[in-house]
Amino acid sequence: MWEGEKFAEGLVSTLIYTGVGLVLFVIGYLSLALLLRKHDLNKHIDEHNTAVGFALGGFFIAIALVVSGAIQ
Repeated sequence: MWEGEKFAEGLVSTLIYTGVGLVLFVIGYLSLALLLRKHDLNKHIDEHNTAVGFALGGFFIAIALVVSGAIQ
């Protein structure tokens, strides 16, 4: 296998894992929004609610760790 094939294989696998990760992020956010139907997360973020921002940031970091562990 020459270097170009290795590069192309790595690039394709990176793009696939990126796509899977983004899809899982969207599913995770939508499931969180579904669980918290009483509270409009987008409205709270627009109102500069720092606590909601930190909570969503922690949620996204947790999803990233789970996806990273699942991929490896």
